[in-house]
Amino acid sequence: MTWPATTRSLLVRESRPRSFQAFPIEDPEPGVHSNRAKECIQLALHRNRR
Repeated sequence: MTWPATTRSLLVRESRPRSFQAFPIEDPEPGVHSNRAKECIQLALHRNRR
């Protein structure tokens, strides 16, 4: 899986500017980036369901 590309497109579509600021797109550590990406996607999807 290529998380950065998928995550970037998802965040651009799904997230609000407020939550987008809390997510660093350029992350020095790939592992941390992947975990943060999954959490942000789950949070964004959960918010949209409400």
